[in-house]
Amino acid sequence: MNYLDVFQNRRFGEAVEILSEEQTEAGLVKIVGDELKRRDWKVQAWAVGAPKGGIGKTQIAINLSHVLASMGLKVGYVDVDMYDPNGLGYVLEDLPDGVNGDSRVNRSLIDVVVGKRVSAKVDGKRTSKRQRKSLTEVGIESKSRSQLNYFLTNPPGEASREKGSRAERERALNKAHGTILDEIRKVDGYHVFVLDFPAGMPQYLDAFIGCDQRVYIVDFENFASFDGVMNISNILSTGKHDLSKGGNILLVNKIPQGNIEGFLNTRFVRALSGGVFDGHYGKTVHKENAEILYDQFIRSLEGLSFDSHFLVLNHEGIKSASNKGVPFLSNFDSGNEVFYREIRAVADYLIERSLK
Repeated sequence: MNYLDVFQNRRFGEAVEILSEEQTEAGLVKIVGDELKRRDWKVQAWAVGAPKGGIGKTQIAINLSHVLASMGLKVGYVDVDMYDPNGLGYVLEDLPDGVNGDSRVNRSLIDVVVGKRVSAKVDGKRTSKRQRKSLTEVGIESKSRSQLNYFLTNPPGEASREKGSRAERERALNKAHGTILDEIRKVDGYHVFVLDFPAGMPQYLDAFIGCDQRVYIVDFENFASFDGVMNISNILSTGKHDLSKGGNILLVNKIPQGNIEGFLNTRFVRALSGGVFDGHYGKTVHKENAEILYDQFIRSLEGLSFDSHFLVLNHEGIKSASNKGVPFLSNFDSGNEVFYREIRAVADYLIERSLK
C-alpha cells in the first residue's frame, strides 16, 4: 500500500489509524515522520492549562502525550510547574532504571532554566557558576513508548525556595516558561511538546499564549473552574495578548455518565453544538447547573475565541491499577477505551489545526 495514497483526502489521524493496522511500530514511525516532513511540519508547543487544580489537567496532558506517541509522532511531555509539580508522580513507574530515586530524577528542567552550580576558576581564583543544559539533555525516555520522552521537575518545586514577593516569583516563573518555550523552538527530531502548565493561569499567560495550540480545561461539576476561565477571558479581552495565532480549545472534563437525553437537551450543550466531540454522556440532575452556567459562561467565552469544544467522559476505568504512577494509557484496556477514543479525537483535531 502506498502511504501517500492513504493520506490523500483523509484526515491525518484517520490515515494513521488505517496504516497502523498493517505497519510495525517502526514502520509507522517512519511513515508518519516522512509525511510530516513532506508537509513541512515544524516542532509544535501545545499548552494544557486549567484555572484551578484537581480537575484532570495533568492526567489529560500525559494521556494526550501517550496518544500522540502511539500515532508515531515524536513527543515530549513537559511539566513546567516549577513550584508544585506532580507529573513525576504519574509517570514514575514508566521511567527507566537509574534516573530516579526516592521520587526524584537526576535530570530536571531546573537544569535548563537555572542550571547546576559548578566550580570554576576566574582570574586564578576558585569560584562557582551556573551551567545550564539544553532541553534535550534532560529528557527521560518512556519505558512503554519509544516515541515519548518526559521532561520533569522534582517535587517539591525546586523553584519554591526562591525568595521575593508573589509578583516577583510569578515574573520569575513566567520567565522560566519563556526559556523552556525558546528551547523547544531550537529542538530537532521532535514533532510535539505537550506543556503541562501550573494550575491558575494569570501568572503564566505570556508563555501559555506563546504556544501553538492551547487547551483550556474545565470540570463540568466544578463551578470554580468555569469561573477561572471567565476571569482569563476578561484578562485577554484587554487586547494585550494576540490569540489569532494557533488555536484555543475548551475541554470540558469529567462529564458524568447517565441519562443521554437530559444532558443533550441542556442549553449548555446546545451552545457548544457544532464543535462538540461526542456528547453522548450526561445526567439529568446536572441540567439545572448547566442552565445556570450558560448565561454567565458562554457570554464570557467570546474573549477567548474558542475554535472547538470537547466533552470528555469521566470513566472509572481511567485510573491505573496500582495508583503508583503508571501512565494511564501505557496499557489501556476496554475499561478506558472510551477515554482513549476521546483523547485521540482531541489529538486528531490538534494535528489537523497544526497542519493548516
